[in-house]
Amino acid sequence: MLSQMKIARRGDVYVPGSPDYMLIAEKQNIVDPKTAKIIAYLVPAINIQPGNPKNIRRLSDLARPGIKVGIGNPEAVCVGLYAVELLERNHLLAQVQKNIVTHAPSCDATEALVVLRKVDAVIGWEVFSHWNPGKIETVFLRPEEVPRLAYIPAAVSTFAREKSDAQRFIDFLASDEGRAIFARRGYATTEAEVRKYAPGALIGGEYKLPASYRSR
Repeated sequence: MLSQMKIARRGDVYVPGSPDYMLIAEKQNIVDPKTAKIIAYLVPAINIQPGNPKNIRRLSDLARPGIKVGIGNPEAVCVGLYAVELLERNHLLAQVQKNIVTHAPSCDATEALVVLRKVDAVIGWEVFSHWNPGKIETVFLRPEEVPRLAYIPAAVSTFAREKSDAQRFIDFLASDEGRAIFARRGYATTEAEVRKYAPGALIGGEYKLPASYRSR
């Protein structure tokens, strides 16, 4: 999406799935950083089949023989980048990478891997279980295992033709009324809500994919 905006020089508001791509957009002068606001927060977690048939209880279980794991493509989608970071920081990347059978092209496609029973687990967001209630469950990570929490930001594009209207829309998303809509869909809308899962984690920031990691 960001590449398409850059090439077409179109789009009034940019809302990426995590802060990583907003930082890229700022560096490439695609958005005005002064207009950026946080809309909701995201907690990395393990998403599994209902009833947890493979008895996946912790991050290290993803390295067990026979466990089929899916993640987002870390070279293209933020949820995949967070998955690789989690594994690397917990010294499990090499072990779990052997069980990664697919790299999904988007957040939707990552979540769908579990719903369609293509894998036993994905490393995704806690909110995935709210997207398809009854078809996906969440295993929370231990607080010390989470190096970084994410958030959904929004900013006005430098290509915007209606900058004032674009800013008003972002202001609505960040308002109590706008955040209440996100909350009804299972999203955390305050830092305090996500801090209970990982009190010491960074919020936002950047992570560079290891040069040795290649998506299959």
